[in-house]
Amino acid sequence: MIRKFLLFFTTLFFLLIIYSGCQQKSFYQRSEQASESYEPRWVKNVKVINYNTIGDSWQYYRSAPQKVIVAGENLLETFVALGIEDNILLPIGYNGYFFEPDACYAARYAKLPVQKGIHLTKEKVLEMQPDLIVGGQVLFANDALSSTDFWNERNIHTYCSSNANSPTDSKHQETVEGEFEFISGLGKIYGREAAARLLIDDMRLKLQTFQQAVHNMVGPRVLIVEDLGSIFVTYGRNKLAGDICGRLNGRVLGSGETIGLEDLLRLDPDVLFVVKSDGNPEQAAEWFRRLPVLRNCSCVKNNRVYGIALSYTYNSAVKTGEGISILASGMYPDLCKELNSRY
Repeated sequence: MIRKFLLFFTTLFFLLIIYSGCQQKSFYQRSEQASESYEPRWVKNVKVINYNTIGDSWQYYRSAPQKVIVAGENLLETFVALGIEDNILLPIGYNGYFFEPDACYAARYAKLPVQKGIHLTKEKVLEMQPDLIVGGQVLFANDALSSTDFWNERNIHTYCSSNANSPTDSKHQETVEGEFEFISGLGKIYGREAAARLLIDDMRLKLQTFQQAVHNMVGPRVLIVEDLGSIFVTYGRNKLAGDICGRLNGRVLGSGETIGLEDLLRLDPDVLFVVKSDGNPEQAAEWFRRLPVLRNCSCVKNNRVYGIALSYTYNSAVKTGEGISILASGMYPDLCKELNSRY
């Protein structure tokens, strides 16, 4: 019965993905690029001071930004997905070799002159005179660009995800809808609302398909950690990855606190996801698998320790759908094997 149920949703999902994926580029090229007028608009975003969200920020756009600083490979790929990459003044990458754009966008993404190892300062950015800065909230730390207000007061727009909080910030609820809102708002800024809706609908359908497949199951006990050196910070239900796992019936352990190896043993998760921000996620997971002290931990004994790049858990944007697949397949490897093979 479960197999028939899964096959039905797999077939439906596969057909819709093929249709929307093939139609997306030509659709926005026909219906949106043809329009030469720009109607001024308000776009909601977040106000950030020193890497802390302090409220909402409504910003008024009189025209589509033409000189944009974009920080983060997944955000650069989102610009490509919306067909607005020609407006990028400075494309900045973080994860380099371990980032791979979707095949649908790879050729255009490869044309971006992505810069690595750049530390933005207020002086550097002021010299470039951008009209929009897009990135994670970490850009607006005291040792970088200070605050969004600093730029908005100088008629330079800022745009970041509500999900791009510090790993140790447990005050702000991060949700998959927050990523959808980020894509929707970026589409609104550029008059690419229809293209943004197609991206969002694809990801929403993927999440709903997985939810339908597992809704009668008791989910595994899931722990999501990021290595901060001698300690690990946990990603609870208030983080994007935890929110996704919770929606898939996962019993998410941790709530943003930092833990050590003895705490990990005590929690004894069925599944462990290891978030890696600046390197190979698989190597990060392998470190946990090989630790003798964890050999009796359920996730290690059952070979259910998985690495996941920060791109899928922090300001994931166009990578949100792939992040859902990674988390779902780690939680339900047998059930999701066939479904994921079709993406």
